[in-house]
Amino acid sequence: VRYAGEQRVIDAVLARRPETVGGPDTGRTRVGAWVIGSGTDPEERTDAEARALREIVSGTAPVVIDAGALDLATGATAPFVVTPHAGEFARLRERLGLVDADQDTAAEVRRMAAELHGVVLRKGARTLIAGPDGPVIAVDAGTGWLATAGMGDVLAGVLGAVIAANPGAPLAEVA
Repeated sequence: VRYAGEQRVIDAVLARRPETVGGPDTGRTRVGAWVIGSGTDPEERTDAEARALREIVSGTAPVVIDAGALDLATGATAPFVVTPHAGEFARLRERLGLVDADQDTAAEVRRMAAELHGVVLRKGARTLIAGPDGPVIAVDAGTGWLATAGMGDVLAGVLGAVIAANPGAPLAEVA
């Protein structure tokens, strides 16, 4: 795992997980998958961070787009999975102009995936996953502890690791 970010955050990551490689992304690092947006606020994004994130979502490596980077999913050309919870899903639907909500959440997830040309993993008590084409996959095995703050960040990290470990596999199936 490589963590690319501010030095103070790298220090905290290394204190907890010394096996992590920390430092700036030099552009020469081999990347199996990116995880972006966890624990961030797009309102606090600097111009340099915005450029770096846009480069990631325009690249060729798969990207897990979480929380504070969901606004970058529109127009992304890299293969990607967005991981919104219900509130983030509603804001993303609004951003995409998908305001005429369907009562069928599975249909809404499929429609968003088609509009974004990527995979949508809508977190919730019933997690729904859909690619731009193909079926909606439902996961009903949730437990109450999944609603704990920070679990979405954990999911994004695990998803990034699983994607990196399965190069070339269809993202919806991996998710």
